[in-house]
Amino acid sequence: MNKKESQLFQAIDTAYNDPEMATYPEIRRDLLLAAQNLQNGQPYQIVAVKLKRTITRYVLLNHLQMPAAVGRLFVAIGPMGERYDGEATVFSLFF
Repeated sequence: MNKKESQLFQAIDTAYNDPEMATYPEIRRDLLLAAQNLQNGQPYQIVAVKLKRTITRYVLLNHLQMPAAVGRLFVAIGPMGERYDGEATVFSLFF
């Protein structure tokens, strides 16, 4: 893993292993899936974008409630996926 991938993996791992997360099996499963995708060679930008969207959807469906660890993860991955998210969105408009 390169530096950015390692940073993302560490942020996911920290959130996943937070004691508070034991009461949130749904989002914890999503974090595990993201970490597995990263380890299986999926580009970190794609993992970051998907994870940001997953967290956003989770927060909206749960009446703006989320564990603190997920909030910290969202902030940590923000800069990693933002540029790629914009490029992917623009690209999807044409194809």
